[in-house]
Amino acid sequence: MAASTRGRTIRLQPSDVLRDAGTLGATLQHELLHMLVEEHAKAGTPLWFREGLVLYLAQPDGMTARPAPAKNARELDNALRAPHSKREMRRGWAEAQARVGKMAHEHGKQTLLEWLQDGLPAE
Repeated sequence: MAASTRGRTIRLQPSDVLRDAGTLGATLQHELLHMLVEEHAKAGTPLWFREGLVLYLAQPDGMTARPAPAKNARELDNALRAPHSKREMRRGWAEAQARVGKMAHEHGKQTLLEWLQDGLPAE
């Protein structure tokens, strides 16, 4: 993990390490987007939506191939919150990104931002 954000605090791997890997800018952008998303998220907004939205906002055209879907949103949240392996964590990120990317394609970015603040519509 290159970085994490909690509230208004971003914890990064040493900047030289990230710079040498060519990921410093993208890592900072991702964590700053987390700060913005978390600040505007309605209480109870699912983790998969918040994480997927950050990934979508960082790369709106960067959808990857859709992985096999998680059984349900709760399972996806659990995979993101406490993954058992790097593979499960990557699968969770890919699934969240794919779900939010599909929602953006169907409803538009502005609607996603409204859902962030007002809550997701009932499934």
